[in-house]
Amino acid sequence: MNTLFWVIDLTIPALLVCAGIFYRKYAPREINSLHGYRSQRSLRSQASWRYAQHYAAKVWFGLGIGLIGIISFNRSVLSINTALLSVIHIILGIVVGLGAVFIVEERLKKTFEDTTK
Repeated sequence: MNTLFWVIDLTIPALLVCAGIFYRKYAPREINSLHGYRSQRSLRSQASWRYAQHYAAKVWFGLGIGLIGIISFNRSVLSINTALLSVIHIILGIVVGLGAVFIVEERLKKTFEDTTK
């Protein structure tokens, strides 16, 4: 049963790491409607699109590795209910995954200042 909770806990971080590796190697070069990091800022130009793909891959990979470390530490040190700890880790994974959007968007904002205003 403990193995099941490890698998549940590490699903989101593993997906972030895999997405980071995949998009580092196979990021879409052209703006498309199928896949890639897609936001209003990333779709403004080809340069912002490419930058967003590259930067998002780095962020996803780094956050995934960080989550794996935090989850492993928590599982090894904390002695609270296993199911409750898994719920906490799932919520943490979702928050961190969504936080990646804010990190990438802030970088895009700084790198590609909006000159239309």
